[in-house]
Amino acid sequence: LGSGEIFVAEADESDGSFLEYRPLGAIITNLELDHVDHFPNLEAVSNLFLEFVQSIKVGGFLVAGIDSPGVVDLLTRIETINRSDIKILTYGTQASSGLFTLSHISLNANGAHARIARMGKVLGELTLTIPGEHNLFNATAALIAGMELGASSTDLLVGLESFSGARRRFETRGVVNGISVIDDYGHHPTEVRVTLETARRFAGAGRVIVIFQPHRYSRTQIFAEDFSKALSLADQVYLLEVYAASEEPIPGVSSLLISKNMSPEKAKYEPSMLQIVEDIASEVSKGDVIMTLGAGDVNSLAPVLLEMLEQRFA
Repeated sequence: LGSGEIFVAEADESDGSFLEYRPLGAIITNLELDHVDHFPNLEAVSNLFLEFVQSIKVGGFLVAGIDSPGVVDLLTRIETINRSDIKILTYGTQASSGLFTLSHISLNANGAHARIARMGKVLGELTLTIPGEHNLFNATAALIAGMELGASSTDLLVGLESFSGARRRFETRGVVNGISVIDDYGHHPTEVRVTLETARRFAGAGRVIVIFQPHRYSRTQIFAEDFSKALSLADQVYLLEVYAASEEPIPGVSSLLISKNMSPEKAKYEPSMLQIVEDIASEVSKGDVIMTLGAGDVNSLAPVLLEMLEQRFA
């Protein structure tokens, strides 16, 4: 995958297998409770990340996002295991404690911008052509890692501006009659919230209509109320049934746990994918944004929605 000596991989903590990487460097963007089928509480997740930090090679580096309370706690714990043999590089909006800081943040429907400083000295202007404040933070982490690997900040900032996004991360699947169909993999309440905040800016005066498919019964059970709050940022929410992802059903756990904490005018539980597509395609208007959201197979609805919209507005 490429011709250089650097290999970059996404490390997934869900089952602990990322402990096998033994990396030269690592980025930890945030640390929250998730994958509750494996972890009983946040402490268990933090313990695993501490093991991950211990796996970084001597002379390596850790890039850490300090706007995440979980990461701040992890950094405190790292001090107790004496990893003075690795370089720790922090980033965030907290100028007093962050080595790299973001300021002058501006967000719009199609991009984002921030000024990046290192120890108070301006390093450069970060401009992205993909929306969302979270992407500014992710890009800053990539910038720091790239610099640590020997690339110039100037070249990295140019490269980041040309980045057009990743599949299933606020991915525009099509536009029909001014109606955008966007797909996103977000399946944790925090991911859902930041995605819908981005969608709200993207939609402007239009409505944000979401088809959400919860991923795993265990996650739905633990985070039902948090999902309700995050999804309330949308104008209309259609809730599919839980995508099992190989889990056995948990008695009493369904998408109804989410909808019962939401206004009935805003949230509708509808397990039929076809019915949801028909309902949405018949009532959306120019300027609206339709989002398929979740880590299951909800993304399969995007092409069907686009086809039905094309038929309606033909």
